[in-house]
Amino acid sequence: MDQEKEFNKIHTWIVHKGYHLIVDSKIDNGIDHKSKIISLNSRYNKTDKIYILLHECGHLLALSNKKSKFFLLKDSFEEGSASFKVFRIEEEIDAWNRAKVLAKRLNIPIEDDKWEEMFSAAILKYIKWAAK
Repeated sequence: MDQEKEFNKIHTWIVHKGYHLIVDSKIDNGIDHKSKIISLNSRYNKTDKIYILLHECGHLLALSNKKSKFFLLKDSFEEGSASFKVFRIEEEIDAWNRAKVLAKRLNIPIEDDKWEEMFSAAILKYIKWAAK
């Protein structure tokens, strides 16, 4: 995998969607739909950065689709409620799934074992957060 080429494909896709990408060692990974900014921490290795960036693009896809339940229900739950937490976990799983489909569309190869490891670790983090 030519990681620089793969990263650039994703970056081009992000720009085409009207979003900006910020890569810095002092920021958290995330997406801000209001300002149309995707943030990526630069301290990850190249493969992890590609997978995390794809995941953030999965969020972009979910909330860009006006028929998506994540778009329609995003403000329906009281923050901290059980429903909010379950919705957030479901949203995270959906973003990872959409990310994998996007990778195929952009012809970006995915190492299934590595992908599943990152997916599982990310979702487990949210499950632990929700259990508090």
